Amino acid sequence: MKKTRKKISDTIDQVTIVDDNGEEITFLNGVVQMTVGGRFVAAKSPLNGQLSLIIKDYAWWHVNHFDITDWMREHLPRGEEHQRGMVLTFDSEEQRTWFMLRWG
Repeated sequence: MKKTRKKISDTIDQVTIVDDNGEEITFLNGVVQMTVGGRFVAAKSPLNGQLSLIIKDYAWWHVNHFDITDWMREHLPRGEEHQRGMVLTFDSEEQRTWFMLRWG
């Protein structure tokens, strides 16, 4: 396991840990910011805690974006407001997990 630390400002440090499989986890001030794996990058804003998923595969998104939009309209309170291109936002960890179980 490799660990690197980078100073972003006087109050924020970025720490990146790379495991033996090459997966990266990045922390800001000790809070998990982003995890990588599969079709999505799961992110959490260090400023306001907003949960999101970033779709990594454009071809997959292009094929499925209408179905994803329909699913979000049906299952999330603010519907397609949760989607900005290939970035999806969620109000709770449960919503994000629900989406990943359906589309992951």
